[in-house]
Parts: sequence; C-alpha cells; structure tokens
Amino acid sequence: MSEELQRYQVTGTGGRVQYQGEAFDSFQRYVLGATTLTQLKQAGIIESFVNEIAFQPKIWRGSSSQASRPDELIVDGRIVKLVIERKTPEELATPKLEESAAEQCLTYMQQLRCQLGVVTDGTKFLWINDPENKSSEVRYIYDEQQLFTKNYRQAGTLQKVLLELDKESDSIKHPPAVDPSSLADKVWQTIWLATHEEPKLCLSTFVEIFLYKFLSDLEVLPNALRINNLNLSEAMYTADKGMTQIEFYVQNVRPHLKRLFPEGKRITPPIANFIEGSDTTSIIDGFAFLEPGIATHNHPLSSFNKSFMDIIKAFMEFGRITNIDSEFKSRVYEKFLKKSAKQQKLGQYLTPRNIVRAILEMADLKAIKLRNNAVICDPASGVGGFILEPLLHEELLKGNLETNTVQWKAKLIGLEVDRQTNILAKANMLIHLAEEYRAFNQKQRADFADLMNATFILTDHDKMLGSLEFPQQDAFDLIITNIPFVVRGTRMVKARIAESANLKTQYGKSGTGMESLFLRYIINAMKPGSSAFVIIPKGVLARTETSLKTCLKENCELDAIISLPKKSFYNTTNPTYILALTKKTSKNTLQRSKVFVYMVREIGETRDVLRSPCRNDLRDMARQFRIFKAAQELYEPRSVACKLVDIENFDTKLRWDIDSLFWNNDERKELGLIKDDAITLTDFQKLTTSTMGSISETLENLKNGASSTNKQTEISLGDPQYFKLLRGRRVTRKDCQRHSGDIPVISGRGKKESYLGHVSEDWLKEQKIPVYTKPMIVIAANGNVGTVFLRDEPKYAVHDDAIGIEIVSEKVDPHYVLYAIRASVATARFQYDAKLYQKRLSKLKIKIPTADDDTISKEKQQVLASKFEGLENLKHQVERFAKNLENKVIVAD
Repeated sequence: MSEELQRYQVTGTGGRVQYQGEAFDSFQRYVLGATTLTQLKQAGIIESFVNEIAFQPKIWRGSSSQASRPDELIVDGRIVKLVIERKTPEELATPKLEESAAEQCLTYMQQLRCQLGVVTDGTKFLWINDPENKSSEVRYIYDEQQLFTKNYRQAGTLQKVLLELDKESDSIKHPPAVDPSSLADKVWQTIWLATHEEPKLCLSTFVEIFLYKFLSDLEVLPNALRINNLNLSEAMYTADKGMTQIEFYVQNVRPHLKRLFPEGKRITPPIANFIEGSDTTSIIDGFAFLEPGIATHNHPLSSFNKSFMDIIKAFMEFGRITNIDSEFKSRVYEKFLKKSAKQQKLGQYLTPRNIVRAILEMADLKAIKLRNNAVICDPASGVGGFILEPLLHEELLKGNLETNTVQWKAKLIGLEVDRQTNILAKANMLIHLAEEYRAFNQKQRADFADLMNATFILTDHDKMLGSLEFPQQDAFDLIITNIPFVVRGTRMVKARIAESANLKTQYGKSGTGMESLFLRYIINAMKPGSSAFVIIPKGVLARTETSLKTCLKENCELDAIISLPKKSFYNTTNPTYILALTKKTSKNTLQRSKVFVYMVREIGETRDVLRSPCRNDLRDMARQFRIFKAAQELYEPRSVACKLVDIENFDTKLRWDIDSLFWNNDERKELGLIKDDAITLTDFQKLTTSTMGSISETLENLKNGASSTNKQTEISLGDPQYFKLLRGRRVTRKDCQRHSGDIPVISGRGKKESYLGHVSEDWLKEQKIPVYTKPMIVIAANGNVGTVFLRDEPKYAVHDDAIGIEIVSEKVDPHYVLYAIRASVATARFQYDAKLYQKRLSKLKIKIPTADDDTISKEKQQVLASKFEGLENLKHQVERFAKNLENKVIVAD
C-alpha cells in the first residue's frame, strides 16, 4: 500500500484498518500523487474506476490506466466529487502547458466518472467540466463569460459549483431571486383556519416550514428527511411509515432541525452582567399544531395532517427557494401583519420597513463598520429589523458577515424579552443571509447557528424588566431602536428597579413611562462620541417634567427630532418621533450646533391596514440629515418641512414636540397641514373673472368644427362584430386582505382610481379569474350603476359588480366609445339600485359617426373623442373652482 495513505489510516470496528481523509466542507480530502487508482480502490477510498474512456488527449502524452496517479481527490463517501491536478507555475507558464495539464486532469476525471476537475499551481485555478465528454476538447467552466478561477479550497466553493453549474453550457448559473409572497398568503390562511392561533404563532409556523423547505432545497438535510418525501397521499405514506406526515415531521424532522440550530446554551452572550432567563431558544420552536389546547385526545396531531399537507403541497408547487428576493426578506413579517384583525400583538414588534430604512440611512453605518471592535445594538429588537435590514444594502452593512470565520465585522446585538419574538428574529437572520448559508460547509453552518444565538439574545430573566435588568456602560458604537411605548404599569417596574441599588442608580430620575427608562439605558450604554436613533412617543417630548430632558442635555447632543405622521405604526395612532443623539465626550459641555427638525407627512405607504405605496418624505429627510451632519455650519434647509433650531429653544422646562412649535400658519398651509378658509373680495373677483374667461374660451374652441361630424349611425353593444361583453368575477375585500398583491380589482365604484382592493396575481390564477392586460371599457353593473371608465392599467381584474366591454373591431375608437356609452347611459336613466345585467347592456345602442359613404369613420370618432375629452377637462376645471370656494369666507379688503 502507498506510504502516503498511511496518514489517512484509522482503526475501525474489530481493529480493522480503514481510511479517512481530511475534513473538507462536508466531504473528505486526500492529498496524493504517488498512489495509483488500483491502490485507492483496494483501500476502499474510491468505489471503482475504468481504463477505457471517451476522451483522447491531443497534447498530454500520457494515457488512462490502472497506474494513473491523481494529485488530489475530494470524495463524498466513495464517490469522487473533484479531481485536482497540481503543477508548478513553470508547468502552467503557457497556454499549451495549461491545456496539457487540463487534458491529464480530464483523463483522470473520466476514469473516476467525476464531473469536476481543477488544474492549479497554487495561485491559478482552472475549472474543468465533463458531462461525459466525448470530444477532443477540454471544456472549461465559465462565470459571467469569464473563466471561473475561484480557489477550490475556499469554504463553500465546491458546493456552489455543484449546485449552480449548468453542465450543458459549462457556466455557473445565477438563479433569479424568488419572491414567496404569494406562498405566504396561501399558507397563512391554511394555518389560521386550522388553528385559529394568534398571528405571531401562525407566522412562526410559516417560517419554520419555510426553513424546512429551504434546507431541503439546499440538500442540507439527509435525503430521508427532505420535504419532497412527504408529498404523497396520506394513505400511501401511512402504509409505508406507520404514521401520518405531520407525525413524522414532529417525531423525526423537527428534532434534526433543532440539532442543526441548537439552543444557545454554549454561547456566552456579549452583555455585561447577563443572567440567562427561562430558557434559550432554537429557531425551530414555533409550530402552531403543537400548541397546548390544539392537539388533544379529541383532536390528535394526526387529525391536522390534511392542513399540514396543504401547506407542504403549497411549498412544493412553489418550487425552489434557495435564492430569496431581498424585498421579501425585508417585508415577510409585515405581510403576515396585514392578514389579521388582531394586529396589535404582532404590531408591537414591527417597525415599518420604510422608517427602518430611513433611520439606517441617517446613521453612518459604513464608517462604524470600519471601527475596530465596533458594536451595534438594538435593546428592544423585536424581529430584528434594525439589525438585519442593513445586511441587504451595499451602502449600509452588506458584507458585514465574515464568511470564513462566520463572525460579524461590526458586532450586531439584538435584545428581546419576548421568547417567541426572539425565535422569529433568529429565523429572520437565516432568511436574510440565506445565500451565505447556502455556501457554507458543515462547520461553518454550526458556527452560524452559534452566531445567531450570540446576535439575538433573550433577556427574560426578569420578564418585567427585560433588557433593562442588564444596564451597560459605554458599550455600543451605535444604538438603533423602537423602544416600548408603555405608561401603565411603570410603577411596578420602578418598584422592581428600586429593589436593586445598582439599578436604582442607573435609572434614577428617569421620568414617566417605560420609554423613559429605555432612554436612560441608551444614554448609559452609548460610547462617548457614538450615536443613537430612537423612535419615541410624543409623550416623551410633550411632558413638562425635567428629569429626563436634563439627563439628555447633560450627556448628549441633540442632533435631530423628526416628527412622524399619525398611524405610522401598526399598533398605535399616537404621534411618534425619531430622536437622534450623539453622546458627549465630556459631560455637561454646551451644545453649539443647531438641532435638525423635520416634519414628515407621508412615509411611503398608506397608514391603513393595506399599507399601499404612496409619497415618501422619509427619503428627503434622511438625505438632508446626512448633508446637515457632514457640514453643519454650511447647511441650509431645502424645504419648508425642514428647519434648524437653536439648542436654546429646547429648555428642559418646555415641550419639545416640534410640530406644534416651529412652523407658523403659512408654513403649515404650505405643508398641507391646515387650510386657508378666508379670501378677500378683490381676490374672489380676480379668481372668478379669470376662471370664467378661460371656460368661455375653451367652449368656443370646442364648438369649432363640431358640425362636420354630425352624420351618425347606431350600433348596439351586443353586436359581436364590434364588441364582446365580459362579466366580472367575484372577489371580496377579505380576499384582497388575505391574498394581497399588485393587481387592482375594478368594481362598481364611482371613481376611476377607487379600487375594491389589490390582490395577488398567483391567487387570481388559482381561482381562474382573468387578469386583463389590454385597455378595455368597464361599466358598473351594480353600485354606481352605469359609471363607465376606460381601464388602461398594465394589469387588472374585474369584479362581478362590473362588465367589461372589449372592442373587437379596428373600425371603432375606444376613447370615442367611452363617451358615447356615457351619453347613452345618461339617456337610458339607469337606476342606482337596479343592477345592469349583461343582457340589458347588450341592447344599449350608441351613436357613431359615419363618412359620406355611410361607413363608420374612425377619423371622425377620434375628432369627437378629443372634443369630449376637452369638455371633460372643462367640467373638472369647474369642479375644482367650486371646490376651492368650498367653506371659504369672503372678507372685505
């Protein structure tokens, strides 16, 4: 036996000599060079080899034989995954020498039936692909049309190539990111209907099975435990396994998942004076079907198998989820929040992503990452948005994970008192870093599980105090948080604090409410010169008590106070603010800089349950703040929403709620916060004269040439050579909430921009409800009966309170038909309370202009359509004029 194999010898059962290579990712590595294929087979390192191969080298002078001696092998069991041919730099100095070495490597690959090979001199790496190569050419592997030259010894590289190589094109694939939003919509409903559990537990269940599918797709799990093995009928599965799929999952899969993501008992949290609470947590710890009161003797676990399998099938139908869309990562928990009326219990843990992103842009995260041993903390982290969102963006903290050592470059810490929310935060971390986890080897994945436990720390030793139990001193380079808004019960918390001399000193004179205690925690925990961005309720600023404000001014510079609009948050209608602080390097030094104040009116999404996109003032606010911080002495506000205020205006005895202090009435009018209800007689006369003159001039222009289009004929909407009537399909508001998406639903409403709601395109397809992509006239058949609009949205669905009128003839102009139908509907006098059935609509006739030869004239239709549009605009002009005068009081000059 080869001498070089002796270092791989181990003693097996019964004293038998076996061979075990070095650990290499999840494989074994054998560094060879003097050992023949025959010897490798005899040692049991490889399963077999062949001498007769298809490939015939053109440059390399060797040949395939049992005496072939590969330099290095990576094996999985006895299956060879990678053949490495090592050369000196001189042996790869020319393209011809490279080709010769590649031919030698390819020969060994075919003998060992191995897909992949690498030729290397230690710095150069040439990857070879062999999909049963029968040609005389070596097929190199490419990435983005460039040779793939990554070091095979770098952790995760071999797994990446095995997973992503397109064997036919010799290229590394970059799979498109997938957005599982529709999957979340579908699964949510199944979990909730089966268990009627709280939204947070339904969310935990979705995340747990989501991770199960993710790990199955990565092939991290043993084949017998993967999700695809469950996708059989219950009868077949029970006959084979002796149990239902849900029972197999609970008894076999969940314990294995928990071993992959163990509870953090071997981790020492990086928090001074920390005491472990009730228990540590694993990310696999929130399965609604196991909750007390769900599975009982009357309703055993197996009785939920159908619901469980509906979920599994939904995941299987969706496809692979190894590459996850970043927008989904940011908003997965918000999507669940929209699904239930019981939003408050989940909402307290969620800060809207637009607000999170704005605060992160205000903080200079790139500079913090460059500091040695920098630490970023959220002492009330919820599901971890402030900690994890920066990891998705290049300009923030993308690349903060050191993948080789599986450690943070800038340390991230999230503290949370709620056990289930702590679990969701850890799962959130895996979702955010899914692509990095995908490339890890077995050891790195274990280290990643430890890092999750060291990042998100459960602080429930004293559930009343949470992270307040562990005050920190000069510990953090940046604190970003949405602190709890609690006033009731604070007396009990303060009584608990008073029992400890240390805590009493830390939190003395902190003011009213739990939020004041957290601000004291933050002030103490900030390093001198470091920053904090804290979301606070109005009460902190509006109260006239001085203790907290005095503490703030003594220890910190007041950088900014940002006013957020009402209902910015899911669980409170109270006004909220962003408070930006910098800790002084010397206590009680006077602040010389002014305070940046900003009035945010819209946060980029409507402040209702639907949270639809709208104007976003946060982007401008964040940009202006960064410019202000970069050059405070030169900065000038660029909009009336922003002001610089002298620090003297923030006396500790005064209110600090900026929106009621620093904008006068004219500025508030400009911001749209108040309206001017007075107009002078002179201004009224000018406005009336100007408007009426414009209306008269427009009417005169529209009348010119109208007589040339007065020759007409009548056609009915039921005439199939011109029109096709399409009845809408039933979609409810609840459908729009449960299956929210991007497709507007057109119903019988009176305004064009008013929709029943927005729904998922995938759900519409499942229900076989048409999604229209071409312009079509839609008329209200119920509700505002007879209301007609030309729908030109990129995609839309039609409710059964409406009827679509598709124009099938090129002779008919849709813009003209819109106004012609409106005229006919007005003449027909449809009743608001009478439905407009399709049969009734098919009999409706419209007048259409004709040419001199009595044929339908499209040109004349377009002329009339233009005039009708002008009249419509004129009508809106009159309406705006009237609305501007609404509630106005005319006063003397």
